Amino acid sequence: MTQMDSRCRDDSAATLLVATLTHAELGPAAAVSLLERVRSAAAAGDDARAERVVTALANALVATPAGPYATLLADTLIELARVAPAQVATPVLSAALAGGRGDPHNLARVLAVQGGADVLPTLLESMAREGEPELEPLLDALAEYFARNPGDGRAVEPLLARLASTTTASVRLKLLALIGQTQAPRALPSLAALLATANPTEQLAVIDAIGQLHSDASRGALWPLLAAPAAEQSSRPMQTSEPRLRLTAARALAQSANLTLVRDLSAALASRSAGDPHAILVALTASLARIQPKDLDTKLRAELLATLARLIDSDDDALSARALAALRGLHDLRALPVIARSLRSPSGRRRSVAVAALADFPHEDTRRLLRFVLQHDGPRVAVAAALALGEVGDQRDAAALARTAQRTIWPLPAAATFGLVRMAQRGVSKRHSMQRHLCDLAGSRDAYVRANVAAGLATLGAPACDETSRPLAWLEPNHAPAVRVAAARWAHFVGGADTQGEPLRKQALAACAAELDPTLALACRSAPEPDPPSQRLDIEAYASDGQTLLRQQLVALRLPNASVFVGYTDPNGQLTLPAAHSGKTVLEDPSDVAREP
Repeated sequence: MTQMDSRCRDDSAATLLVATLTHAELGPAAAVSLLERVRSAAAAGDDARAERVVTALANALVATPAGPYATLLADTLIELARVAPAQVATPVLSAALAGGRGDPHNLARVLAVQGGADVLPTLLESMAREGEPELEPLLDALAEYFARNPGDGRAVEPLLARLASTTTASVRLKLLALIGQTQAPRALPSLAALLATANPTEQLAVIDAIGQLHSDASRGALWPLLAAPAAEQSSRPMQTSEPRLRLTAARALAQSANLTLVRDLSAALASRSAGDPHAILVALTASLARIQPKDLDTKLRAELLATLARLIDSDDDALSARALAALRGLHDLRALPVIARSLRSPSGRRRSVAVAALADFPHEDTRRLLRFVLQHDGPRVAVAAALALGEVGDQRDAAALARTAQRTIWPLPAAATFGLVRMAQRGVSKRHSMQRHLCDLAGSRDAYVRANVAAGLATLGAPACDETSRPLAWLEPNHAPAVRVAAARWAHFVGGADTQGEPLRKQALAACAAELDPTLALACRSAPEPDPPSQRLDIEAYASDGQTLLRQQLVALRLPNASVFVGYTDPNGQLTLPAAHSGKTVLEDPSDVAREP
């Protein structure tokens, strides 16, 4: 067969697969097949073949009105952009969006992912044309654009103009977020003026937007919200006496952190009367995360250690927890005696917060202390110790965590298994030993233990443990969603090493890609990165109403690498992970997850 015959045959197959996307049952499998074709072409260096598939999908999207087919076409194009040079489709998609052809929302979604700075004017023009009832999907596309591209002041005036003419609350909140994402300081006067008149919900969005401008002038608008005493704040026209507003202002202020700000925050804490200490501690913690601790001079570091030590000893558990969070940001081993004092507290909840803080202090003294706590303290404190050992433990601790996961009661096995996953990611244990520890836990009926086993084995690139503990078996619908997502990731990594072989693996992933659960469908459809970059993760845990903080509650946090953090929030409803893969996280109530079959 000639090269031309081969190319024609390949293009015909791609055209057939694109047409098959319209089929309700076969569409997801066709999307997976197209993705595999493009991935193999890209791996072989055949960019022309990959570009032909992308072009065929783009032309189909331009010719398709809004509906499920257009959405699947857009989803497939977005996934192709991860593995192939997809910019070849940008001109045809931009022309269609500008000319009013096709589904504007899905066209905008794809352009936001594929395009660079040249697509921004087209997205803004489409936003200006769209009626308010249909505006939000375009704003979501713009948010996706700014998540992938640097701030761009060209968007400020169009966004401010649309904000002035919009009354729908949800639309206004999205517009404010986008104004912040432009990172253009000239938006500050308009935002500052709005801050004084907006309702409390909108004030939060305005404060977030001001923080994202990264302007020195932003400090003048934000500092008064946390530096003034609470009694004085309550007399202001804004409802700044509300703690959430002050804490939001604190985090926004820290987005332009420098050493000058850290010194001012330290002085405010030391004065004991310069404002809300909770808000100032939040600003300090977030600021320390954005600068290099080594840049702190000796005097400032000593002042912070002394002030934070005093606050940690406070009778206020919530204030003590915030001071511990700030102390973690210093990464100074002289903090260890301060933390150790808290371990003598009669309160198990207070001890657990102190133990969690040890995760930021890798040292042999830390490891010895955590090993003792894991064996001798109560379940809540032992959970914190297992999680901390995952961050600072060494080869000796892997076996201890495995024994803990096998011999203790809920929720300690799930936390200990997450600790093993973190050790596997850090590479501090021998591969075959870690694989054995994880496979020994595969028989657990705890859904989160199994999810962490699968996530850990995926990290190791390890094959199935046995006939029942293998990726395709755990991908079946009778397993919990967390287990199925982790099994999908594991299946991608082990490939044909699964006992059922490569054809059935592809078939199972294609079927799973049609699942209604979007997190599961995406995990089955897209091959994950082996080890995405890690970053510190600080979150506030809220109940399903989005308003109630989950203080000192057991929660499960499903991470982008499919592992599941199971632990307790602190008295302020906060969780801190020293290193977590970047991406979407899912917060769950562990009591909602059934035991595995």
